[in-house]
Amino acid sequence: MVKALAAASARHTAGLEWEKNLASQEALSALLESIADALPNDLEPPQCLLLARGIYPKMRRLHSFEEDELFPLLMGLQAKSESLPDSLERLRFEHMEDESYATEVCDALSEYVALPTLEKAAVLSYMLRGFFDNLSRHIAFERECLLPLFRGAD
Repeated sequence: MVKALAAASARHTAGLEWEKNLASQEALSALLESIADALPNDLEPPQCLLLARGIYPKMRRLHSFEEDELFPLLMGLQAKSESLPDSLERLRFEHMEDESYATEVCDALSEYVALPTLEKAAVLSYMLRGFFDNLSRHIAFERECLLPLFRGAD
């Protein structure tokens, strides 16, 4: 009984952290979209540089939490789906791709702030939109498919 309560409490705490992380990623997507919409003229260079420096570490931290904390909890659920292991493996690869893309976005944003040109603005806008579109799809999958499975374990 005590062990079951401890497991339920750990799931509940992890679930709250997961939802907080998803909201944080959604806020990042919205911020990147606003930057893409503001190009080429309406940017605040100090804020853009601060954002650029933080994108990769934030993504890595959020992905580490999912892979190290949530994925094992999901795999331990008795009501897990047959496709769950494949889905989690796919998400791990998406995490690597997103982190690589985050590094490229960071570099492009920093380069644009250092030397803004119309050509760089167009490239940066395209990159930002690709990044936040991928991130939004990833978040939607987790919200629609994994979070309900996780909540259903209680």
